[in-house]
Amino acid sequence: MKRLKVIVVFIVSFFCLCLGFSIALWISVFNHELYYYPANVYGCIDFAGYDLNQKRSHSMNMTGEWEFYYNRWIITDHDEGPMDAYIQIPGKWTGLKINDTTLGKKGYASYKTTLIHIPKGTRLCPTYQSGGGDSAYRVYYNKTLVGYTGTASKEIKETKNGFKMDFDSYYEVPDDGVVEVVIEVGMNHHGGITQMPGVITDGYSGYYQTFVSFFPSFVLGLIFFSALIGVCINYSYRTLSDRLSIFSMMFLLLIHYLFSIDMINLFRNLNIRTNFYLFQCLSFISYILLLRQLAGYVFRIKEVEHLKRYHKLYSFIGISIFILDVALIGTNVQWISWILLFLFTLPYYIGLAVGVIHHRKQSPYFFILFSVILDMGIVEMMDISEMIIYSSYGYEAIFCTILMSIVFFLYFSRIKDLNKGEVEHILFKQEILRGQIKPHFIFNSLNAIKNLYHKDVDAGDEAMIRFSKHLRTNVDALDHDMIPFEDELVNIINYVELENVRLDKPFTLLLDIQYQDFLVPVLSLQPLVENAIKYSRVNEKEDGYIQVIAYKKEDLIYIIVSDNGIGFEIEKIDPVSKGISNLKERFNLMLNADVVIKSKLEEGTRITITFQEKI
Repeated sequence: MKRLKVIVVFIVSFFCLCLGFSIALWISVFNHELYYYPANVYGCIDFAGYDLNQKRSHSMNMTGEWEFYYNRWIITDHDEGPMDAYIQIPGKWTGLKINDTTLGKKGYASYKTTLIHIPKGTRLCPTYQSGGGDSAYRVYYNKTLVGYTGTASKEIKETKNGFKMDFDSYYEVPDDGVVEVVIEVGMNHHGGITQMPGVITDGYSGYYQTFVSFFPSFVLGLIFFSALIGVCINYSYRTLSDRLSIFSMMFLLLIHYLFSIDMINLFRNLNIRTNFYLFQCLSFISYILLLRQLAGYVFRIKEVEHLKRYHKLYSFIGISIFILDVALIGTNVQWISWILLFLFTLPYYIGLAVGVIHHRKQSPYFFILFSVILDMGIVEMMDISEMIIYSSYGYEAIFCTILMSIVFFLYFSRIKDLNKGEVEHILFKQEILRGQIKPHFIFNSLNAIKNLYHKDVDAGDEAMIRFSKHLRTNVDALDHDMIPFEDELVNIINYVELENVRLDKPFTLLLDIQYQDFLVPVLSLQPLVENAIKYSRVNEKEDGYIQVIAYKKEDLIYIIVSDNGIGFEIEKIDPVSKGISNLKERFNLMLNADVVIKSKLEEGTRITITFQEKI
């Protein structure tokens, strides 16, 4: 059954990792077939045999091979000279060779293609994505200006980038069914058209604009409302130690979506000016922070604890990659920064995969969550690097909604575990007297104290005082969850002294306390001493001892209880040792601590408790 669960988790994770960019690639390769419009081949799009009355044909993306004229405006300047080259759109002219000259990022240009066999009278207008990015450009149909954005100029200082397509009216196709489309792009530093020039019919434009306006704003409202609910619920659980981490993940998801392509399109549709490259930088840094927050959380809950040294370097790595991304922004190799980010995040992903195989409780959920986040990043990288012809518009909304749902699922699962733990703790407190103050222990202790009085009255008085203090500690445990470690040590000392009074072979209690300024669950260490006596039989050995060590290293507190008894086989003892089982659950519930038990026959037992210091 466990093996089947592991297989299912890996299948789901693989599906989440590949789904987004697989769909994006599939749509890019088969976009003409899916939306039923012809391809742009050598500067010509032939609509013969295509019915533009079909819904799928109302919106057409003119991707493919366009005629390219570098540093030339063929309409404005009446330039009738030959083209310089064919160029793929979306794409950049950076790196293109013209007359033995390799083009850089800076420049202005004209793009030209011809639409033929369009039904007479069809009303067309350019989509607001023509030109792409933050650009200044003009769109002409048969030398008639039909749309523009910003103010295009041949001088960079005079060019004012636009953020939304403006057009006055629809262009009606003439009798010959031919429309020559020219896009004149103003001087820029990003090397051309990086999104899809498109054309839509009047039967589609209203629906298209409504969708562009409504969809991102709806998802933004949904994410914001979900985050608000999460915050309200979050702070109603004051004992939830990881509430800040979960809130940070929700907050970073919201921030990441605010700087996504969806929001750029929404702002432009509302006539709000945006800076495409600034949004791109902020989107990338928020993505790094989101990965950093998730990586830090899975490390803190000890799902990838073995990556401790690497985790300390991860923040520095993220900052370095962000600086590299800023340096490469607008170039043809910006994908390098994304690839590096994915590679440096891979150890966490592999660590969670190992956790799934080893059946760690939280690893499957975070393994799937990492898959979705990486898929989202891959789609963004493909969009920026022009590996897909469609922008990632809409993908961010879907990804962020899925991620928010997974985070909420993990969050409420944590609350469910917390509630369950609180109920179990109440039941434990009700049974603590029965579990800790055993009738035979009281009878044996009193009988040993009585015998001690016959030998030494002072020793009997001292033993009676220890007995009463120990009894009081057990009774008071019903009113306290956590007590200072120092008080717990006093209880152990009293318990050991009482045991030594009644045992034939006393043992020694050794204390090596280097740090004690912290709290522990009440009566949490006494079961370890009982374990040493009952199972490891420390009192049956010559010079038997139990040692308690406490120290702090960095931000972790270590409590070690060891003995030199005969040891025992853990797999035989652990299932029936209720005290040890309760101990593990209580330390995990109240301190999120690890409890590791190691025992070797004839050598003794060592129990190590590790937890993070609470500030």
